[in-house]
Amino acid sequence: MTSQIHTAVFNTIGAVDQWMKVIGNNVTGSVVTGFKGSKLEFGEVLNQQMRGSARASDGYGSVNAIQRADSGVYVKGTSTDFRQGSIVQTANPLNLAIDGDAFFVLSRRPVPTTIEDLVFTRDGDFNMEFIRGDLPGTGTWRLVNKEGMFVMGYNTPVDPNVRPLGVPPEENQGTDLSAFTTVATNGANAPLNVGLQGLQLDLVRNPDAAGNLSFDSRGLLMLNGGAPRDLANNEANVHVALAKFANTQGLIRDAGGAYFRYHDVAGQIFSGTAGNDTQGRVVGGSNQLRAGALENSNTSINTTLPEITLAQKSFSATSKLISVGNTIIDDVNNLIR
Repeated sequence: MTSQIHTAVFNTIGAVDQWMKVIGNNVTGSVVTGFKGSKLEFGEVLNQQMRGSARASDGYGSVNAIQRADSGVYVKGTSTDFRQGSIVQTANPLNLAIDGDAFFVLSRRPVPTTIEDLVFTRDGDFNMEFIRGDLPGTGTWRLVNKEGMFVMGYNTPVDPNVRPLGVPPEENQGTDLSAFTTVATNGANAPLNVGLQGLQLDLVRNPDAAGNLSFDSRGLLMLNGGAPRDLANNEANVHVALAKFANTQGLIRDAGGAYFRYHDVAGQIFSGTAGNDTQGRVVGGSNQLRAGALENSNTSINTTLPEITLAQKSFSATSKLISVGNTIIDDVNNLIR
């Protein structure tokens, strides 16, 4: 009996310890832009049936089973709270906040080659990084986040017959990188394939890119109120890419607190751009972008304090069971003697 008590108590203490770690992580993440909190789920380690149940018969009523949790509780799993945090304005026009349920797409490569290259986040703390060219007066502006990862998007020439300025590419879906290859809106000419790539501007063709860039609610990048020029000196349709998932809980939390990686459990990937509310648009119909703004963490110390108090009381009460159980066993042994 003593070993059973100790086993149940130690299992429960271990579960409460994991609970405290999750709470601590939520408290720390309350100051991280775009952070999403975690929640712990508990389950019984083992349920022992002391007496079976019986159905009513021969005038007697039914008898309920006698059961008990024999070995305490354990951590059954965790879930992520993906609810939107509050949106606050900033002084940086390149900061973006998603008003909706999609994610920004980041990559450590300018052009990703596999789904493993991609990271998904709600943290839109972006800025333009300048990479100097080999010749004086040349170079490239790249949209990156504070860790230096490339912000992914779609970039095609402005074509009145295929894709006029501001018209985003079609949405796509799949389970690998091909989900992010879309086509331009159909028109008089053949549709254009639009592949996922980092957003960058050539300095020679866009000399004002240092301080005159802005985004609209669709994630369209504008230079001085018009279209920037691409590397072929065409007016460019540049849109920030967004992604959604059939099972968001299937994403794997990555380092940094606000970053996630894809896993097969997340299922279908839906890719597209914000503000495209044409019928059937999974991403664009439910998401808008707010420029010059960031999304706060959806955790806070105020909401976490009651959970900290409850976890502390659970830990203290469970620890007390060891002392009480030992005292009972000692008293029983004394009676036997």
